[in-house]
Amino acid sequence: MSASSPALAGRRAQDRGDVQGRSVPLARVTPPDLSHIVPRTRLLDAIDAARARMVWIAGLAGSGKTTLAADYARHTGAPVVWLRLDGQDEDPAGYFLHLSAAADAAGVARGGALPVLSVDRLGALEAYAREFFAALFNAVGERCVVVHDDVHHLDPAGAMAGVLAALLDEAPPRARLVMTGREGPPPALARGVANGDVWVMPGERLAMTEDETRRLVQRWATPPTPAGIATLHRHTQGWAG
Repeated sequence: MSASSPALAGRRAQDRGDVQGRSVPLARVTPPDLSHIVPRTRLLDAIDAARARMVWIAGLAGSGKTTLAADYARHTGAPVVWLRLDGQDEDPAGYFLHLSAAADAAGVARGGALPVLSVDRLGALEAYAREFFAALFNAVGERCVVVHDDVHHLDPAGAMAGVLAALLDEAPPRARLVMTGREGPPPALARGVANGDVWVMPGERLAMTEDETRRLVQRWATPPTPAGIATLHRHTQGWAG
């Protein structure tokens, strides 16, 4: 089989996460592996108890934001649309292209089900965003989880902050939007924070308890003694990284 054969090209496209001819790395549109994590039941319960449509998990790099978002998405049992953002998503055209790819990768909006952002619609971005999100939720269903990982790549004072506000406005009551980032929500979401539609989990809550530390180190080949676990937790202050 030649290197340029359609079959081989198709396999390469699948590995990259190509969607309708767009090359999107698969790691950007699929949740991370959770096979070796310590379940954080208390944090999952806190998110459930908040009953907010948008959960904003704020914390430093390596604090466990992504893992918690993925664990919560799995915990709900609902369809999940996962997008890890980067600098390209500061451009609305890039963001909507990548979110379309994420919906396609999740198997919930294939074959051009979502509207494309054309140049002539850039001047009415909010209207387009609302149309796109309405189509997305119509495709995925009212009970779903949409995750935006690494939202700190977006300018909190830029156009994309307004797009996130439109995402919140269009989300059905049973949908859950999970945002992770190194900072809190942008000013565009202040109304949502005030009325309870946006719930912020601050970074300090991500630190492991002593019991979670114990469950983590018990997986080691030679686990510490209970006294050693207490000492380890005291020295690390609950940060596994």
